Amino acid sequence: GVLETIRISSAGFQSRCVYSEFCGRYIMLLSWDQRRKNDVKTMCQYIIQRFIKNTDKYQLGKRKIFFRAGQVAYLEKLRADKIHESCVILQAHIRGWSQQRQYKRVCIAVKGIQRYTRGLLARRYNLNILEEWVRENGLMEEELMDGSVISMLHPMIQASKLLQMKKQSFHDVEEIISLCTCLNILQIQKLVTMYTPSSGFEERVPIAIIRYIAKKNQSSKTDPTKLIVNVSYQFPVTFPFSYDDVSYSDMKIPK
Repeated sequence: GVLETIRISSAGFQSRCVYSEFCGRYIMLLSWDQRRKNDVKTMCQYIIQRFIKNTDKYQLGKRKIFFRAGQVAYLEKLRADKIHESCVILQAHIRGWSQQRQYKRVCIAVKGIQRYTRGLLARRYNLNILEEWVRENGLMEEELMDGSVISMLHPMIQASKLLQMKKQSFHDVEEIISLCTCLNILQIQKLVTMYTPSSGFEERVPIAIIRYIAKKNQSSKTDPTKLIVNVSYQFPVTFPFSYDDVSYSDMKIPK
């Protein structure tokens, strides 16, 4: 009653709290491994004994815990520090996930730029090789103008475009077939099957795409002995290929 309350306050225990409220508010000070006690009173006693070493600063009653002056403020400070620490860890993980996502986007963009740049350089180099080949074989301008040589090179041009196109879905296959008018389905199937992309720059052609092309090949009538180019116009094509010295780990993400 009132007399008991006055007696407790006179003894210096100015603050009191019910066991259930105390456990629900300060259980966050413990780790998950330390929260295995089923009894609320036992859990409260464990929390108090862990953070308040002086047993004279508190008293455990039947339904409530009594504290001397300053002990509740001390526990509140520990609770605020724990919440701040948890918020910092959460922010660190969210920012790390965001930066990793942005870094992956930058890597994908860099790979795309490198792929298109290398393709442009390779096409320029091949054009120079073809011009030298035309001069070395003594082909006259009239032979180039009548379309005989150009028509022979069309399958090679379409085959090079096929290797540069995306080959990951059935829609991509239909676009390849509609673009490569000088190649039959069997030739497209052989090019896609034998194609090995450079590691880290492109994805391999899925098996389902190869089977889809093979199924379309069975429904079409193609000559299996037909070559892509005329063997009478053969010439070696070699050009150097070097990777970049800058690794992705050395890149810095712009803010």
